[in-house]
Amino acid sequence: MSERVSLTVLLQMLEGDREVLDLLAERELLPKGADSFAGEEVEWALVARTLLRELEVNPPGVEIILRLRSENLAIQRQVTELIQQLRARR
Repeated sequence: MSERVSLTVLLQMLEGDREVLDLLAERELLPKGADSFAGEEVEWALVARTLLRELEVNPPGVEIILRLRSENLAIQRQVTELIQQLRARR
């Protein structure tokens, strides 16, 4: 997702679950009072909702999982970039 998503659309995606957005904003994972969200933020909200509602993970657990997931994705991007650089040197 490269385009920003409005608050209204994100709430529709979350089936009106505003508590998820409030929790993420409280834990500084989403900007407070935002009216649009980047792709990664939308993904975080959707993952957080699944963790909270379907898997019954508590809020601190959600925060840890989202932060670790973000770090893992960043590491994967770095490894991919390094592999591409090594291939280019051949």
